[in-house]
Amino acid sequence: MFMAGLGVNFEYDSKRIIALPTLRQLGLMIMTTSIGLFSLAFFHLLTDALFKVLLVMCAGSVIHSIGYSHDIH
Repeated sequence: MFMAGLGVNFEYDSKRIIALPTLRQLGLMIMTTSIGLFSLAFFHLLTDALFKVLLVMCAGSVIHSIGYSHDIH
């Protein structure tokens, strides 16, 4: 979880900036499952998926409007 969260600070590709926090969230879900909170992990999975879909749709719109450039410089 820590490495995925730290790694996103050094990325300049907008697609990777969106994808790397998902690894951190999956680590959090696995940790929640390992302590026996299955319903909380499933709820977190659903909410993360919903907001990630909305974020990807918004980022796709921005990428399309700036001429298909993925670099954030």
